[in-house]
Amino acid sequence: MINEKIVRVNIGGKAVYFHILGAIDREFLDRVVEILSTAYRDLGETPDYLEVYVYESTLVKQEKLIREAIKTGVPLIGDYPVSHDAWSGWPRIHIDYEKCRGLSEKQLRALLYHEAGHSILHGSLSSYFISIKANRLNRFNLDPLEAIYLASVVVKDLDIHYFLSSRGLDRVIEDYFEYVKPLIMEEKCGSLREILEFSKLISPCVVINCTGLDKILEFQCRRIYESVIIALRHIVSLEKPLSTRIETFINELIEYTLH
Repeated sequence: MINEKIVRVNIGGKAVYFHILGAIDREFLDRVVEILSTAYRDLGETPDYLEVYVYESTLVKQEKLIREAIKTGVPLIGDYPVSHDAWSGWPRIHIDYEKCRGLSEKQLRALLYHEAGHSILHGSLSSYFISIKANRLNRFNLDPLEAIYLASVVVKDLDIHYFLSSRGLDRVIEDYFEYVKPLIMEEKCGSLREILEFSKLISPCVVINCTGLDKILEFQCRRIYESVIIALRHIVSLEKPLSTRIETFINELIEYTLH
């Protein structure tokens, strides 16, 4: 049984509760607290209530989140070095120490700023109430629920890139993009799932300059790159509820890339 220690830390005048699961290097924890403190200062606000979970390993993280997902009825969860959710009704940031301890200062900073943004913009259950017509998804080899989940991640990430940019933090977005760039180069874009994953990875390019990226992509991704960017830009300008934006993005992605 992994020991869980809870530590209360003051960040931006608000109490942030760190849940430390297992053996985590103290220096790493101090780095996380320092980066998050700076992030919320730069973003100009801190959630009224925030929990930060730091897991000693990917296995410990997955076991805890899967148990919670089953208990709360959450059908899908992602597996990222740093992530955010609000299943419980309040924002939670999850940090995988096993995956993060080898990151550079710039990389860790970019990931934590990104998730700090989610905790501000998407820190309530309303960000998970998504209702769309999924009839167009039935003809693709992808569970409609997974497609909706992946599309929601893309749209929410777009929100974060623009939020960070509005705070003068384009450098953070650039560092985030440099972190995901190797993953972009591995994408094949041969299915709806792969195109949605590709869309998430290139979403920073709607805000920052990614000139030349299309030249190093796999053939299929290079072919649809501009179409995906057009769809992403349209979603940014669409002042509609989250569900409408997600549905519009899915429909345009299918229309632009799979026809």
